[in-house]
Amino acid sequence: MRFVRDFWGLHWVLDRWGRDWQIYGLEDWASLAAFLLLLQLIMFFASPLVNGITRIQEHAADVYGWK
Repeated sequence: MRFVRDFWGLHWVLDRWGRDWQIYGLEDWASLAAFLLLLQLIMFFASPLVNGITRIQEHAADVYGWK
């Protein structure tokens, strides 16, 4: 769980909304839900970049297979 302790985004989320969500620290099991929510948001916004890189690699593989 060291990664979760060093994740600055989770500290920011818990400082901002932790009291409203009744999450009082990283040791609370409810902070895992906040971490997964934050991770899902990051992956949502990173998916166009990942899809673009994958398409470039697939195109290069198609060109290589064609030759």
